[in-house]
Formats: sequence, C-alpha cells, structure tokens
Amino acid sequence: MIVSDKTFELLEKLYAEFSGFKNEVNQRLYDLNEKYEGLNEKYEGLNEKYEGLNEKYEGLNEKYEGLNEKYEGLNEKYEGLNKKVDKNTLLLERMDYKLQLLAEVQQNHFEINERQHEEMMKATKEQVELLKTALKHVIHT
Repeated sequence: MIVSDKTFELLEKLYAEFSGFKNEVNQRLYDLNEKYEGLNEKYEGLNEKYEGLNEKYEGLNEKYEGLNEKYEGLNEKYEGLNKKVDKNTLLLERMDYKLQLLAEVQQNHFEINERQHEEMMKATKEQVELLKTALKHVIHT
C-alpha cells in the first residue's frame, strides 16, 4: 500500500496543481474576456462614430453635388451672357460708326445749307438794292 499511498499523494498533488492551473487559466480567460468586451464596446462606439461620420460625409457629398450643379448652371448662364455682351458690343460699335457717319452727313448738310442761305441773302440784298435804286430812279423821274 505504500505504492498506492504514494500514487494517491502524487495524484492529489497533480490534481491540486491542475486545479490551480485550471483556476489560473480560467482567471486569465476571464480577464481576457473582460478586455475583449471592453474592446468590443470601444469598437462599437467607434463604429457608431464612423457611421455618423459616413452620414455627414454623404450629406456633404449631396451638398457638394448640389453646389456643383448650381455652379454648372451659373457657368452656362455666364457663357450665355458673355455671348450676349459680345453681340451687344458689336452692335454698339456698328451703331457708333453709323452715328459718326450720320453726324458727318448732318454737318455737311448744315454747311451746304449755310452757304446756300448766305448766297440767298446776298442775292436778296442785291435785289433789294436794285429795287431801291429803281424806286429812287422812278421817284426822281
């Protein structure tokens, strides 16, 4: 029985060591599980923040697309206005040329009218002088 007692003692010792090892492993697993749960909570928090940021990004992207559409519309309007301004500039240049030409023609007509008026006045004075002379001559005779 000596062998049997030694075996039993050895088995008890092994059982105690295995129990201690089991408890130590269980404690470590429990600690790891707590750390995992803490990390999992942090991950879920980060995931929620990521989803919030993603929603904000999508909102900003929609706003950007809206602004881009407005910019393109304004750019088209600008190009249309630019074409109209160019056309109006050409029309104004043509009108300026025609007004200058009209002013020159009017000035020429004014000068012609003035010369003709002076000639008519000279002819009228000559006729009046001639009539005066004739009237004086008729009165004296």
